[in-house]
Amino acid sequence: MRTATLGWTAVLTGGLTLITTFLPEIINIAKAFFNGKDAVNAMVNNLRNLNEVMKVSNKDAASEVTRLQVLYKSATDVNNAHQNRIKSVKELQKEFPAYFKGIKDEDVLNDNAKKNFEELTKSIFENAKAKAALIKTFICFS
Repeated sequence: MRTATLGWTAVLTGGLTLITTFLPEIINIAKAFFNGKDAVNAMVNNLRNLNEVMKVSNKDAASEVTRLQVLYKSATDVNNAHQNRIKSVKELQKEFPAYFKGIKDEDVLNDNAKKNFEELTKSIFENAKAKAALIKTFICFS
């Protein structure tokens, strides 16, 4: 019986020594686990926010890009009446002056303004993303 008691005493003493020796490391591991959990939760929230921003921005940009595409296609479609094509060019220049105002009507009609069209399309999406992100940031911090 005395041997059994000594055995348990040795195990308990050894266990307590190990725990005491490695307690700081055990605490650090536990902290890292909880900090890691917080980091993962933060990352999940950030991804949700990003997804929401992308969804809102695409929705906002869709109508403007669709309008741009309709006007540009109408202006460059050789099967469309010349008067309608000119009217579409004028609408493009009126609605998107930063990209089409300084371009000759003939260049748009002949599809020589394709670069401007593509840059404007990209710009519309980027602008919508920036606006959506700004709004989301404002909502999150207010």
